[in-house]
Amino acid sequence: PLSKAGITYWFDEEGIYYGQNFVEKIVTNIEDAKIFLFLSTANANKSPWTCKEIASADELEKHIIPVRIDASPYNRKVLFRIADLNYIEYYTNPEKGMNDLINSIQVYLEEWVAKERRKQDEDNRLKEQDDTILRKHREDKLRECHENIKKLEQQREEFLNKRINLEKVLVEINSNLNLLEQELTTLKEDERILLETNRTSNEKEDENNPHDGIFYKEIN
Repeated sequence: PLSKAGITYWFDEEGIYYGQNFVEKIVTNIEDAKIFLFLSTANANKSPWTCKEIASADELEKHIIPVRIDASPYNRKVLFRIADLNYIEYYTNPEKGMNDLINSIQVYLEEWVAKERRKQDEDNRLKEQDDTILRKHREDKLRECHENIKKLEQQREEFLNKRINLEKVLVEINSNLNLLEQELTTLKEDERILLETNRTSNEKEDENNPHDGIFYKEIN
């Protein structure tokens, strides 16, 4: 009936309790399932594995639907986990019980699909919002980079203009220095010639006025 209603399910059809890594396989299948059906029977309530499976489903926050196949009471450890859950009473009216079970599963799956769709829509909205924020951030950073590049280019141009002006000033200073050095050289040469001329003139004057080294004074 479940398969005809389009409901897929898994149970220990192959007896994996006798195989290897059965615990991991059971937990994996519970984790992959959307709904956990507890088929309550006398044997199931006596099995310690039933308590562990229901505890795993509860811990994994699975939707648990108890289905009472017979009137046997719940195991106390099982009762602790599912005491507040509505159950399907299959054993009193199997046909109605199966219909109630299928209806309960379909209602939950529809709600689950709607919830997942809302969650996906919200995730998409948040992603779009994040994309918008990220895009605006990139645009702001890009504009900031362009502005900084423009400022740096202006500063470079100003620096180059200052450099050109300074180079012109430096050329002028060097030219003036060269002129001053030439003028200084000329002045030194003039000074040398003047000194040489004065020395020669004094020597000629001494030749015209010899006194043999004797100092005399004429007395009237």
